[in-house]
Formats: sequence, C-alpha cells, structure tokens
Amino acid sequence: MRTETPSISQRIEKDAAVLSGYEHLKGWLYSVAVIACFSVFVALSKGYLRVPLHIPGHSAIYVIPLLLVGRLASKNRFGGMGIGCLSGGIMAFTGIGGGFLLAIPRYLLMGVVIDLLLWKEWTRENMTVVVVAGAFANIAKFLMGMVIATLIGIPAFFIQLGMTYSLVTHLAFGVAGGLVAFGALKAVRHVQKGVTKRSQRTTG
Repeated sequence: MRTETPSISQRIEKDAAVLSGYEHLKGWLYSVAVIACFSVFVALSKGYLRVPLHIPGHSAIYVIPLLLVGRLASKNRFGGMGIGCLSGGIMAFTGIGGGFLLAIPRYLLMGVVIDLLLWKEWTRENMTVVVVAGAFANIAKFLMGMVIATLIGIPAFFIQLGMTYSLVTHLAFGVAGGLVAFGALKAVRHVQKGVTKRSQRTTG
C-alpha cells in the first residue's frame, strides 16, 4: 500500500501549526505566572508595607501601581480581574491585611474596573486613562466596602459620617497610585527601547 508523502507546503503548514500552538501555550503560561506573581505582591504589600498616614485609602499608593503594572505586564484582558481575585483570596485565607473573606469582592472589583478601562490597546499608552483607572479602582474598593458594611449591619449614620471624606481621600490616593504606575511603565519602556537599540547595533 502506497502512502503519499506530504508536500513541502503541507509540511510547512503543519510545522507552523505546531509552533503556533507552542507560542499560544507559552503566552498562556507567561500570563498565568505574571498574574500569580503580582497577586502575591499585592497581598504582601497590603499586609507588610506601612506608610505613616492614617488616612483612608492611602494603601492605593502601592496597591494600585502593582495592580496596573501587573495587568499590563500579563498581556491578558482579564489580568486585572485575575490579580484582584487571587490577591483577595490570598489575603482572605492568610489573614493578611485583616480583610478576611471581605477582601475578595473588594479587590476583585478593583481588577474588573481596571480591565474595563484598559480594555482597548490604545488606552494602555494614555496617562489620563491609566490615572483614571487607578482612581476609579480605588473608589470601587471603597464603595464595595460601604456596601459590605451596610449588609453586615453597621449603622448608616456612621457610614455617612465618614463617607465624603473617605471618598475624596480614596480618589486622591487612587490618582497618585495611577501616576506612580504610569511613571513605572514609562521607565520600563524606556529601558526596553534602550536594550533593543543596543542589541540592534550589536547585530548590525
């Protein structure tokens, strides 16, 4: 029985399909690794980084940059959601930050907001959008905390008493965190461009 030998074009197509599958798997593993690493960073920063500011929402100075940079570094449209959910889960089940199970919905919502605002590729290069994403994510965390506080029975009077002040401080620190994140991203891109130019000169 005679077997047909694949033509050169068929072999090329087969090899290309194998390489494409390999690249897809490599990209997926990279994305998962980045999300996992930044989730740990967010949880640890919340638990162990201390800034001598007794102001609501000040943790956004280091949490928001980690969420934003992690989301963009993962190259995954749902990277923010993944980092938010996983970091919240780490905090919930290890007791880091004292949030326990309430940390999961709060940080998950932060990730969702970031994913929605950075959904389009052009938004990731825009400082205004990145800063707004940081601000809205921090406000979303605060509002989710208010909803949870209401559900567990904290009197509305005490919630309303500090709501305006806390909303403003969460907004301000969210903006600050967004600016830090954008600055870090610009610095990384500048270094990458420098490395690329040096490699081109070497190979050229």
